[in-house]
Amino acid sequence: MLRSARFLLPLVAALAVVPASVASAAKATFTGTFTAERAVEWDQPRGVSVIACDGENWFRASGGETASVRTRPFKVTVESFGTLVHWSFGKQTITTDPRDNGIPAKGQHKRWYEPHSGTTGGWCGGGSEHPRRPTDCGTQLPEFLLTFSAFKGRFSWATNPAPWMSREKLGFYQCPLNTPEGMHETLYPSLEAKYRQSDLFNRRKQTITIAASKTYGPTVVGVPNLGVNNTRTVTYSYKLTLTRKAR
Repeated sequence: MLRSARFLLPLVAALAVVPASVASAAKATFTGTFTAERAVEWDQPRGVSVIACDGENWFRASGGETASVRTRPFKVTVESFGTLVHWSFGKQTITTDPRDNGIPAKGQHKRWYEPHSGTTGGWCGGGSEHPRRPTDCGTQLPEFLLTFSAFKGRFSWATNPAPWMSREKLGFYQCPLNTPEGMHETLYPSLEAKYRQSDLFNRRKQTITIAASKTYGPTVVGVPNLGVNNTRTVTYSYKLTLTRKAR
């Protein structure tokens, strides 16, 4: 009995010095779903490059794309240790390549391009519209692995092509896209969303939505050889919906 008491005394003393914030950590579990959408539109009105014996040589074009990402429901766990809040998304696995980690998601990527060119006609020939060159525009159905980052009230996400899509064509190479200033041709830009950390542990908040949206443009870019402007606009939004699980 004496030996047991000597063992328990140091253990009790050790527990007494553990910070209260750590010993009473809060935990919340949710079912999460995530969606993202992006839409690009650009337009270039009719412009004339050369006036020759066959009349005005003109060109006009427009194009754009729509892209979306959607996940199935996945588990989200949030734990607080004092001022530190730790998020866990989906099943935690260990892989040699970090690009193999993430939440599986499916999407749709559609792009179009409408060029028109021709001549108005003159003394050496009649007016005509030129035949269009072949493109690879159309609809693709990519799959992704999504990674999420949440820290001190700020949320962001990123996407990688799923490893099993490595042999699939995931880009357009003969279907040009014009994007506005601040937006690259990549599918989804970096955009942070804000949330309230206190909502995560408030049981009265059964559903929490973390969302962000932004419009890029319109950006107007002059086309000197045609004397017209190319106008470009992008709308982008995403939403993470958390539904609290009952204990």
